[in-house]
Amino acid sequence: MSRSAVSAEHLLLVSEQFSRWDPVDQLQSKEDMAMYLDACLEEDPGDGSVKALKIKLRASAGGKP
Repeated sequence: MSRSAVSAEHLLLVSEQFSRWDPVDQLQSKEDMAMYLDACLEEDPGDGSVKALKIKLRASAGGKP
């Protein structure tokens, strides 16, 4: 591989930009939210992250319990 080809490939890799993907953004119904929350509760690490998720889901549902 030539030096210019390596430089061009490196440039492509450096110019990529990534954004954070949040699965909560993909939930479309209250049922989706409930199923996602249940799955999170099964994997709860006990650090308060599931409580934060519940608050986020409630806010995305318009504040309805």
